[in-house]
Amino acid sequence: MLQLDAPSALDLIEQGTGGSWRDPDQTMTRLCAALNGSLGGFEAVPAISNPDYATPIHLRRFIPFVFRHIKPRDDIERAGTGVYSTGERDWAEDFRNGLLIRLSALQSEEARRVLSELIGDPALSDVRDWAAHLLDDLTKKLADSRPWTANDVRCFSAEYERDPKTDGDLFKIACDRFDDIKRDVEESDNSLREELRADDDELALRRWLARKLNERSRQRYTVPQEEEIDLRQRPDLRMENPKTPPASIEVKWADNWTVPQLLERLENQLVGQYLRANNSRYGIYVLGTFARKGYWEEPISSRRLAFEEVVEIVRRRASELEATRSDVSGIHVVPIDFSDPRARST
Repeated sequence: MLQLDAPSALDLIEQGTGGSWRDPDQTMTRLCAALNGSLGGFEAVPAISNPDYATPIHLRRFIPFVFRHIKPRDDIERAGTGVYSTGERDWAEDFRNGLLIRLSALQSEEARRVLSELIGDPALSDVRDWAAHLLDDLTKKLADSRPWTANDVRCFSAEYERDPKTDGDLFKIACDRFDDIKRDVEESDNSLREELRADDDELALRRWLARKLNERSRQRYTVPQEEEIDLRQRPDLRMENPKTPPASIEVKWADNWTVPQLLERLENQLVGQYLRANNSRYGIYVLGTFARKGYWEEPISSRRLAFEEVVEIVRRRASELEATRSDVSGIHVVPIDFSDPRARST
């Protein structure tokens, strides 16, 4: 009913949460889990592309109901707990978080006004900072919808990119820089691979990547030193620009990890912890190898996998997370092979 006749459905929800439902919190949890059709959630209802509730005027009523009865402070903390099975509460939480993102993605003046009003609603007190970030991002996007400036045109004609104005712009620049580094390691006649050794740990890899990224910044971003980042919930690296939210970067020597561990670090650490903690919607997952590990085992069949096959498994999971998590806009998986190509060809 919410998808087709939001006003009537919202009237019923108001009555139910006002006292006619025996357990309003549980009822709202089941409702939101069912509406989360993108995840095939608990008893999911078929989702339509433009539901009636997803307009600013109806979201202004619906969002406080959801946050009042599915409180962020009661969320299940999954980060660092290993592999788990999602349940009704997980699907409801994901749907709840997606409502604010859906509102900000409308990129209209009405959406900006409604989001501004919601920041002051007591039901959203637990996420006020996040909502303020979304409002700031939306305001910038509305302002940046004007035509390019003469300076933008000059920069693009000379360097094929312009200064980032949104986190999406910063993410694209990050992807380009990592692809350049990968190419310089794997294909360049004067390869960078000799700057690292096979016994270097992940700290050495992170610091090397930070140097290479800063060397290529063109003053469009910075990669802070580790001591400048909050050690409690920091990604391995973070690309920052004062005009945008950051891009979080997780770095792993794939040789040191199993396939399930690499997938768990992607899902629970990079996406579940670091993107949320750093108000970021975009992440980079770097998998380096020196070919120290002869093979990896496929989690179910135990079939032996080459590095390229492991990367493909991780990329598929990253694509699934992009498609099913409303708080994630992009994940770029970057494999970098530091091994001697002559050894790979034998």
